[in-house]
Formats: sequence, structure tokens, C-alpha cells
Amino acid sequence: MSKYFRELTLNLQHAGFVVKPETDDGLLPVELDGQRLCLALDTGTVRYWREDVAAAYRSAALDRAHALSTAS
Repeated sequence: MSKYFRELTLNLQHAGFVVKPETDDGLLPVELDGQRLCLALDTGTVRYWREDVAAAYRSAALDRAHALSTAS
């Protein structure tokens, strides 16, 4: 795991997210309330599925995860 992902993992966990181990494709899975929220990339961006952020609180959580990924 890269230094960036280690730092991002700590920041996301501190914010209440669950971070799964890095995938073979170099993506960092992020969960909220036991459900997939997004995949963080080492470029400071996130990938997500629309159905995973359909609720307003999940969309706000995605915004927070994205903000943390660009700040790390």
C-alpha cells in the first residue's frame, strides 16, 4: 500500500468510513453503513456508482470522501 493510501485510509476511518484492503487494480474500496460508497484512486479522484449515492446523505458522504482524497 502506498504512503498516500495509508494516509487516506486513516483520514477516511477518522471521518467514519470503512476502508477495505487495496484491490489488485490499485483501488481503495470505501464503505458507508456496510455498503459500497466508492473506490478511491491514488490520483485523488474517486469512482462511484450512481445507485450507491442516490440518497442525499450518501451523496454528501461521497463529497466528503472525495474532499478527503484530494486533501491527503
